[in-house]
Amino acid sequence: MSHRKVLELAKKFAEKSLNEQHQQQREKLEEFSYNFTDKMRAILNEMAGDLLTLKEKGYDRTQWKQLGNLYQRLIDARKDFDHNKPYVSSERIINFIFSKEIFNIIQALHSSIQKHLKENEVDFGASKTLGQARVDSLQKLIKLMHSAKDYIKMNPLLPDIREMQTIPPPPKAPDSSYKPVGGEALTNPDIKIK
Repeated sequence: MSHRKVLELAKKFAEKSLNEQHQQQREKLEEFSYNFTDKMRAILNEMAGDLLTLKEKGYDRTQWKQLGNLYQRLIDARKDFDHNKPYVSSERIINFIFSKEIFNIIQALHSSIQKHLKENEVDFGASKTLGQARVDSLQKLIKLMHSAKDYIKMNPLLPDIREMQTIPPPPKAPDSSYKPVGGEALTNPDIKIK
């Protein structure tokens, strides 16, 4: 096998391997995008139900509006989700949720809601079918953001080879055994030239 043929096969193998890696990454990104938006949709649906429950339970109007504003901002963020760049879009939502202001609002709302629901429990007696009202959407939202953040950290994007900077190899150091040839060294004294 010639040297040129070996180089061609090596290049073909490297390109195939790189294409397979990028194809696997695309599949993972599609799966992540679908799972993240699907879970986000489910949490938003649950949050809508929680808003109705809290309104019926007589929850504080200003805090209820604050929860409604958070709900609306999350709907807008989900609408702006770019499925072509799921990591960027999800990181934008994660950074929004974990920003100091929003995270403090979520924690305050969660504790206030749980306190309000505990104070307004209804006595059903011993029943297998009826239970107390629960509001868990905020905790599920935080849990989703943590799991998405961990997933992104554990599965980083492959570098884009189109944007990579190539570095030329360093110049070869001169060989110490190299001796320049010239003058009399060009001819062999044993060979007679006619």
